[in-house]
Amino acid sequence: MKADIALALKTVAQLFYCYPTPDLLSVITDTSLQEWPVVGDDDAEALQILMGSDRDFNVICADYTRMFIGPGKKLVYPWSSIYLDDEPLMFGDSTERWEKFCRRYGIGIEQQSNDPSDHFALILWVLADLFDNPQAQSLCEQVVKEFCLPWIPSLLTSVVAASQTVFYRQLAQLAQIYLRLIAEQFVDQTYTPPRTTIADVVVKR
Repeated sequence: MKADIALALKTVAQLFYCYPTPDLLSVITDTSLQEWPVVGDDDAEALQILMGSDRDFNVICADYTRMFIGPGKKLVYPWSSIYLDDEPLMFGDSTERWEKFCRRYGIGIEQQSNDPSDHFALILWVLADLFDNPQAQSLCEQVVKEFCLPWIPSLLTSVVAASQTVFYRQLAQLAQIYLRLIAEQFVDQTYTPPRTTIADVVVKR
């Protein structure tokens, strides 16, 4: 079960971190979705909706661009410092805390640009990697409580609201499901995400 959740979350994280390409989107075919490691009713329903959706490459690229790139202000900012720091700026204190944590425990992060490393998809990838490692459960718990739950659920809710495609809405739903399943291993009570949304962040800026 842990290996299935980790593999599925890594796939979702990769699809959120990288700009869409035909090769990248080839992991989401009708055949691959049928072979996706289903872990419960919630992700089964989300995958069923994804399988029935129109996955037009140009439309998906346009949706990714308008949400995460621009032009102008992004609809969804993918870095923790935008949400957690007093001054919602890139490369803030939250970025430094995340990078210090990774350096301390020898966690490597493969980035594709010079953007901050506290991108939600990179953090989810690390979370999945730790969750799948029986020797790293204490680190996994720390990532859940300190680097995921304070902001990623709200960000994923913003993705659901901002996306114009079923593709990214359902990927966000899947990420929520896998994050919740992992968090349940370490959090005693149901986690209620903060109410902060990207609209609040834009106003503050």
